[in-house]
Amino acid sequence: MKDSQKFLSFIVGSESFAVPLLKVREVIGMPEVTAIPQAPAHVVGIINLRGQIITIFDLRSRLGSGTKGEQPTVIICEMPFGQMGMIVDMVSSVLSAESEQISEVPPGSRAANHDFITNIYSQEDELILMLDVEKVIGRDIKVTQATSAA
Repeated sequence: MKDSQKFLSFIVGSESFAVPLLKVREVIGMPEVTAIPQAPAHVVGIINLRGQIITIFDLRSRLGSGTKGEQPTVIICEMPFGQMGMIVDMVSSVLSAESEQISEVPPGSRAANHDFITNIYSQEDELILMLDVEKVIGRDIKVTQATSAA
């Protein structure tokens, strides 16, 4: 039996990304967001999702993609410090990735400059960058928590 892992794939700008499915709690449409004063530009604000306050990040802004999709979607992720939401342009599919389809990030590539890109998934002609969601979002948590506590 082959070793298989599941990932949620999505699109941000013109790039395809994936996060481990075990980190994903749910996918929702773009909700009404309350802004947080003096938060970093990619921290859109907070939402109340069934009684839980969740910080929403614009992954498009965080990854430097200036484009915005017509129907943005929010991926709610489980993090060690609570749940966080990431705005993406479109959720694509659930991938069942075999170990031979996953490669390391090649040294010298643009992706190698980002510690939050862990691997590359290849399927036929498509390459999907695999993200460490905690590293993408986690580096801003202290800033956001300090801002919202003030």
